[in-house]
Amino acid sequence: ISYKNGDIPLFNDSTKGIAPTTEQLMQYAKNLKFKIQNSKLVDSGYRKISNENYECIVDIGHIGADYIAGHAHSDTFNFELRLDGKPFIVDTGLSTYETCERRTVERSTVSHNTVEVNGKNQSEVWGGFRVANRATVIDFKEDDNSIEATHNGYRPILHTRKWSFKEGRVVIEDNLNNNSEGVARLHFHPDVTKEKILSHISMSSDRLKFGEYLYSPKFNTKLTAIVISIKFRENLKIEILNVCN
Repeated sequence: ISYKNGDIPLFNDSTKGIAPTTEQLMQYAKNLKFKIQNSKLVDSGYRKISNENYECIVDIGHIGADYIAGHAHSDTFNFELRLDGKPFIVDTGLSTYETCERRTVERSTVSHNTVEVNGKNQSEVWGGFRVANRATVIDFKEDDNSIEATHNGYRPILHTRKWSFKEGRVVIEDNLNNNSEGVARLHFHPDVTKEKILSHISMSSDRLKFGEYLYSPKFNTKLTAIVISIKFRENLKIEILNVCN
């Protein structure tokens, strides 16, 4: 999966500077005279929505692979968003394969653009490359302009997230059943300022708790960037507006 400029999203244990780039792989395929064609992502668990204003890649799949999920993160319903070709909301990335606290944090729900409930992970990540109790996507539907899915990682609490894709905005709606409370987080690229965030997120600023996190686009790299946390009960709606500006 790649963006228009060839960059990759940093889902799970993806990182930069390790594998050949998209451009290199495509050129190699041409050299081998492979026929290249575009295909829908179907059962991959990922979707990419793009237009002239933005590119958004979302994770609506199960933890995988089922038989060995060592490279999986607790990141169901995570997503990345680029505005006008530039990173805006990003995955926090991967800095280490060492079995350590940093590795655990990078794999946890708190490090992804999704919802945390009761301070717990959706899926139990441990030991560097282990996953125990796993979130499962139990309902999924989509059309040309929206994606909606539900997972049971906080059972009996269910988390439903819906993305609506419009020409001038992206709308994200979260629902927790049983009148439950949660925290939604958005991690921004290091180049994104607080002023830019406030100009694009349509929500009262007093609901947004600003903090810092460490962005790791490749191994042994940690860059300070902004994360916002939004506490809510049962329902939350986030609108990212004026994405063409």
